[in-house]
Amino acid sequence: MAWELGHTIAATVVCASTSYSLYTGSTTHGKQPASSTKPPQAYILNNQVTHSRILPVESRHVFSYPTLSFLLSLHALERNKVDLGRGWLFGYGGVSGRLTGLRSSPYVAHVAGKAQGELGIKEKLVGVLRDHVSLEEEDGFEDGWIMTMPAILGYEGINPLTVYFCYKEGMFWAVVLEIHNTFSESHIHICEVGKDQDPEADKGYTHQWTFLREFHVSPFNDRSGFYTVSVQSPTHPPDAASSQQHDQPPSSLPRPSVRVRLYEAQSHPTPDPFAEGGETQHHLSRGALKLSAVLHVKHSKPLTPSTLLASLARAPFLLFLSMPRILYQAWILHYRKRLDVWVRPDPLGVLGSDSDETASNNGLADDEQRARGVGVKWQTATALERFAQGRIEYFLGRRCREFGVTVKLVAGDPSVADQVFSGEDNQLQYGIKLTLVIHYRSTRFFTAVYMAPSATHALLFGAQCTAPRHRLFSVSDENLFSQVFSLEPRTEALNSNTPHDLQVDTHTPDSQRLSTAQTLRCRPLPLSIHPPSVPIPNVHPLDQRTSAFVSTAAVQSCLLLDRVEEGAFWLAGARVIPGDEPWKAWERAADVFTSQG
Repeated sequence: MAWELGHTIAATVVCASTSYSLYTGSTTHGKQPASSTKPPQAYILNNQVTHSRILPVESRHVFSYPTLSFLLSLHALERNKVDLGRGWLFGYGGVSGRLTGLRSSPYVAHVAGKAQGELGIKEKLVGVLRDHVSLEEEDGFEDGWIMTMPAILGYEGINPLTVYFCYKEGMFWAVVLEIHNTFSESHIHICEVGKDQDPEADKGYTHQWTFLREFHVSPFNDRSGFYTVSVQSPTHPPDAASSQQHDQPPSSLPRPSVRVRLYEAQSHPTPDPFAEGGETQHHLSRGALKLSAVLHVKHSKPLTPSTLLASLARAPFLLFLSMPRILYQAWILHYRKRLDVWVRPDPLGVLGSDSDETASNNGLADDEQRARGVGVKWQTATALERFAQGRIEYFLGRRCREFGVTVKLVAGDPSVADQVFSGEDNQLQYGIKLTLVIHYRSTRFFTAVYMAPSATHALLFGAQCTAPRHRLFSVSDENLFSQVFSLEPRTEALNSNTPHDLQVDTHTPDSQRLSTAQTLRCRPLPLSIHPPSVPIPNVHPLDQRTSAFVSTAAVQSCLLLDRVEEGAFWLAGARVIPGDEPWKAWERAADVFTSQG
């Protein structure tokens, strides 16, 4: 059946190519014919991708496969000047009703304060560059190449790596790597020519950079280590970025290549001259080579109806195979090569709080070794996360008015605006103002707080974790956090002399008097963090002013999904790195509580 389907698609493409060529020759809609001296603004690339895992030695593995990608001028793309066949063969702005296509939303997906579909790819890219590198409003970022895989027949496969070659005043200025993982998340690394660049690029490449790894891509690697990225830049800039008019097309076709090598991080402890007691700092450098991935362009041709249809006729399934290949190789690495799985951590944000966590995660002693990475796409919140978020937002709005405090929620996702909850007057007597700032990495923060029986449990679960990768949020003041997320305050609390004198009602009756939802919340807790060791209120603050049925149903649903996740790993026979199991999060919280004495 698959063989017959493949030949059917191939035959269809060949017939379409023949008929279209008879009708239009080699012209494209809205562009000059191929005989024009103007250089092409779009190319089709036939690539070979090779992955090599070197460490651990017993899990060595190499595999290679062909891919098809486009190299397109961003300026021409967004003006639909590279559309083919009136947008039917290739078009920008959508993927439905076309043979191949691109749309803006999957690329540089999140920009602060903007929805995914509001901006074009180039405008979003320029916004990120202005936010994170030295690109000013008056700087002349004219154009750039985007190298990516298009959608086919409305199907958008995963683009593991999209590369942007950026130009200013006709000169190659920066390469931007947009990395996508299989969890619908993406991360950008910005590499400027001549800035933090390796002294010399390896043979066969024109530029090279080494920087810290910050993004979870493979389940068989943690988030530590260094990337060394080697790039062969295109032979010429796009026409809009060229500083001179071309009298004739470039003498050679662009064949950009990218090699990414992952190295282990090697720690170098050195005495801290400013610290007392002989404390040391830990500086990192590149260690042993762990794995390598190379994208090599074998053939490059101007993108025309005939070259597109001929390429698809030769390999009709090529653009459908990215995800199946990833899953198949993951199966080999896990079940044959015996590599255990690292559970996906929440992405690191672009916030100051996560800067410290990035350094801690990699053992850094200073910021100079940090990568210039930007998280640009987070997972969409689940229904339960949205429900918990709604309960927390409603609670904080009321609580801050009653309490006279200000609470600021700061998301790691740059597309999410900060939320500020404040009373009419956030000043207590004696001139003391109370402000609580909560930085959270993802919307899992909301279900973590909702499912924790008390504020103390929430801190143990998500903010005080020993391993930085397990942390969900951080707070500016743990005492104030506990007070805000406590039971209803007594009037006397507002007459406190200092913020830390605010009283928390920690009375916990016996477990039979707990609400049904609170009883359910306590089920996964180890005995060491059950009351009376850690007091628990009868009714959860977030359950107030909502029906007991709704609260119980929400808590039951969260617990059920946790069990389903654990069961799915068990049924698949999947092995998780010891200490990284999601279903043992409360055990890790209990260990933190025990270590605190």
